[in-house]
Amino acid sequence: MKKNRFQPNKKYHPQSLKGNLSLTGFTLLEVLIIVIIVVVLAILAFPQYVKTVERTRAKEAEIILRTIHAAEKMYKYDYNIFTPAMTDITWVYIEDPNTNPNRGFDYNISSATSNNFTARATRRGGPNSGEIITIDETGVADTSGFSP
Repeated sequence: MKKNRFQPNKKYHPQSLKGNLSLTGFTLLEVLIIVIIVVVLAILAFPQYVKTVERTRAKEAEIILRTIHAAEKMYKYDYNIFTPAMTDITWVYIEDPNTNPNRGFDYNISSATSNNFTARATRRGGPNSGEIITIDETGVADTSGFSP
């Protein structure tokens, strides 16, 4: 006779009509405990998930701002002035980042002169809606206006 490696609790797994123990499933209490544990873990993990998503979107915005910075430098090299209009650099140097419907930020050039410029990424939607990341002609991104 083959011996089972699993020895069920006879209180929760009564014998079947043939005399063998029933090994058909879990009790409702066991399933409920597992569900409660999973829900508690999800509740604890969700805020960290949201922070991670916001940090990732901020890094993406910073990369796009650095691309805008590079396009502005190329424009200045060609025309000896920084452009205040995104349309001047998007049709020649880069693709307009505002055309992506899944973007997390709106991008614009907030000021530009012959020697300096500032580009801004403003968070649209989400828990950090309205917060701003900027970059200037030096290529330094300022994320102090964004707190994921």
